[in-house]
Amino acid sequence: MMSVDVPDPDVDAGQVIVSLTVFSADPIDQLASFGTERAAGESEHRYSLGTITFDQPDWNARIDQLESALDTLLDFLDPLPEAVLHAEGTVVRIFMTLPRGAETISARLVRRLANLNVTLWIDT
Repeated sequence: MMSVDVPDPDVDAGQVIVSLTVFSADPIDQLASFGTERAAGESEHRYSLGTITFDQPDWNARIDQLESALDTLLDFLDPLPEAVLHAEGTVVRIFMTLPRGAETISARLVRRLANLNVTLWIDT
């Protein structure tokens, strides 16, 4: 007889999903290669800069992987002038899906997020 491993829904595998998107009322030439199709009647420009997904059940190791993922995505924004990222009508969004429990982000990274005008959306 064959046995099948069925994942226990109460066991957290430590899956993390991080994505970076910029929404803007005006086009951002430096992000043109990341632009997505706009729906009919939609006036907002949307730039999907990337998604990073990983599974790490060890929370100590997950801290480093999460910081690395965030830094990797934020590197796409570094060349942009502050005026572009802080312009009225522009929203820079990091969407994170995190496992149950607590996560840690360093003060250095919090400052970087703030300097780039990033809004965090967090789902657990």
